[in-house]
Amino acid sequence: MNEQILIAFIGLVGAIIGGLITSIPIFIQEQRNHKRWLIEKKIAYLKDQIEEIDLSKKLSLKDLQNVLKGGKFEENGNFVSSVPMEVIEAFQKHLPDGKTMIRDIPEAKRQEIFIDAATALERKKIELQKNIKKLLS
Repeated sequence: MNEQILIAFIGLVGAIIGGLITSIPIFIQEQRNHKRWLIEKKIAYLKDQIEEIDLSKKLSLKDLQNVLKGGKFEENGNFVSSVPMEVIEAFQKHLPDGKTMIRDIPEAKRQEIFIDAATALERKKIELQKNIKKLLS
């Protein structure tokens, strides 16, 4: 009787160990699939951000041109709400002593503001593209 219990117990332990061994490759494959899915999700998110930056670049640079033609910076709330922070920071960096009158800024300086804003957006886009390449490698 004890021998039968021992044989049954050994058979049970063998079945458990065999089940564990056969489930290891399945578990590893599921982990790989999950990791791949996370990377693909992150890449899709970064690509969406790049598309947003491209659209934002078009719209905000157009708005920036309108703001630079004249008027006050604060008066054009549409400009402030429609552009990324990088553009606003590039714009504010050039305002003399907290003044917001665009007509007080020389034309050459206005062009410099525009170029700085465009450069800030392009840097952000390049940074996102580098992140995608890093994820792909």
